[in-house]
Amino acid sequence: MANWEFKIDVSEEWKQTPKGSDEDSRKLAKVFIKKLEPIKETMFIQYPHYHNEIEEIIWDFESVYDVEDFDNALERLYDFGDISLDDKWPTTKMLWVGTF
Repeated sequence: MANWEFKIDVSEEWKQTPKGSDEDSRKLAKVFIKKLEPIKETMFIQYPHYHNEIEEIIWDFESVYDVEDFDNALERLYDFGDISLDDKWPTTKMLWVGTF
């Protein structure tokens, strides 16, 4: 199990929002934006070389139009969150995303 530098928890919103429609995807995208915005500046200070990537991920969520857009933004966020920040065991990874 990894340690996590940052954490966002969208589990309540995830449970309450049906999945599968474009409208639901846009609704959940707004939740992710709301959760990511507050940690963006701290990420920039601690890990400036990743600032553009988190900005682009937020932009991806802002640009969600349909289910496919949402899935792509979420996959990109998961990949970003999985970045290892050290070589220790257990490793510290960038971002934990709680959906369940």
